[in-house]
Amino acid sequence: HTQGTSVLAQKLSVLLGEHIKKHLPFIQEKIHENLADCEKSLQMLGPEIELRNDQDAVSFITKVINQYCNEFQRVIEHSQVVEEKGKLLFDGGALIYEIFQTFMEDKIGTIDPLKKLNEVDILSEIRIINGIDPSLFVPREACKSLIVKKIDKFSIPR
Repeated sequence: HTQGTSVLAQKLSVLLGEHIKKHLPFIQEKIHENLADCEKSLQMLGPEIELRNDQDAVSFITKVINQYCNEFQRVIEHSQVVEEKGKLLFDGGALIYEIFQTFMEDKIGTIDPLKKLNEVDILSEIRIINGIDPSLFVPREACKSLIVKKIDKFSIPR
């Protein structure tokens, strides 16, 4: 009887066993390599931190965020302008100010906030907000609606 499902199952089991025996060492080696890489990466991050409970974890994360914020604030507040090889090098807040002055000021100056806004638009918005009854002052909602449209146009990158 060299035919039948039992013979086929036996042959497939033998083939599967041989395949596993052949490839298992390579799989184990790859796992050990990946594990060693992960351990090396963890060692580069520094020593393990003992956190006994969730409160310790929250406290640690808060401390790290505060340190980052303090360092960021220090860089911004203690900015420097240094001249090196005839070029000005900016640091911290001075760099932010220079970027704003160089790239943003001209572009912001060319924006006309009232462009394409006319009396008809304003009156229409007032009527929509107030209904038929006109008011002496421009309602807050109408102003807000008109201004939001302008802000949306301003914030779209070009």
